[in-house]
Amino acid sequence: MTDYYGGGKEVVHGPWQAGDCRRFLLRWLDSGLVDCIAVAWATTMGSCEIIRYEYNAGWRSRATERDGFLILDREDARALLSDTATWDREGAGAGVMVCQSDAAGGLPFDDWLDALAGLPEDLICEE
Repeated sequence: MTDYYGGGKEVVHGPWQAGDCRRFLLRWLDSGLVDCIAVAWATTMGSCEIIRYEYNAGWRSRATERDGFLILDREDARALLSDTATWDREGAGAGVMVCQSDAAGGLPFDDWLDALAGLPEDLICEE
């Protein structure tokens, strides 16, 4: 991601190390700012056919379905976010995404930043 400040000044963010991302994501998960979700079903383009997704993972039976998504239970989300080896297209983490939680809706940036208190500053700010 790149922030453009005008006058030719820009700051490029990333790519980040998986371990650093894990630290942020776990803080935000523990603060209730993010959830781990997966698609439960989808409608194919140009038809009304509904496709249900199957996940061969232990978290599936504990996930809550809402609005076409499966919301992982907090412990399952924590386990997946803690193990960067699961951040792959195969296995238990396949199909799982991170998104803003309902509780985080409308919260200012400072609340997200406050959840990172104690992490090394060079991870949080590049300048």
